[in-house]
Amino acid sequence: LKPAPGAGRMTDAPTPREVLARINAVLVVAGLNDTIFSIRDCNSTLFLLLFKKLFTWRLSGVITDPSSTEEHEANYAVLLNAISSDVLEIPLGHISPRALAEGELWPLHNLAEIFSELCDILLQRDPTPSSATQGRHLPPPPGHPPANPPP
Repeated sequence: LKPAPGAGRMTDAPTPREVLARINAVLVVAGLNDTIFSIRDCNSTLFLLLFKKLFTWRLSGVITDPSSTEEHEANYAVLLNAISSDVLEIPLGHISPRALAEGELWPLHNLAEIFSELCDILLQRDPTPSSATQGRHLPPPPGHPPANPPP
C-alpha cells in the first residue's frame, strides 16, 4: 500500500491530517460514529474495536487496557496476525506492529487502508431500504471464540 518510489507526491509520507481523514472515514463506514482528532488516539484499541465491529470473533492474547507502547505493539501483532492469516490470507510483514504502536504515519495509513477495503467487502449494502443498515460478517475461523457468545 505504500507507494513505489518515483510515483510523485505519493512517495511523501502522508500528513497526520491525511491519516486522520482516512481513519475517520473508516470509522464512519464501519458504523462507529466516532471522530479521531489526534494521531495519539490512533492506537491498537481503536483498530481492535474496528476489527470487533467487522467480525464475529474475539482475538485471544489481546491486552484489554494497553498503557505502554510495548502493550500496543503486542496488540497490533495479534491484530495483524489475525488479519493476515484468518481474514486476508496474505502476509502483512510490511506493516510493523512497533511502527504502528509508535504512531508512524505510513503504517497507520496502510492499516486504515486495509480496514477500508474490509469495510467495502463486508459492509456492502443492498439498495433496498430494509437492508440498508445490515452488513455481512464472516464467521469465526476454527479456534476463535465468537465475540458475543450466546448466554
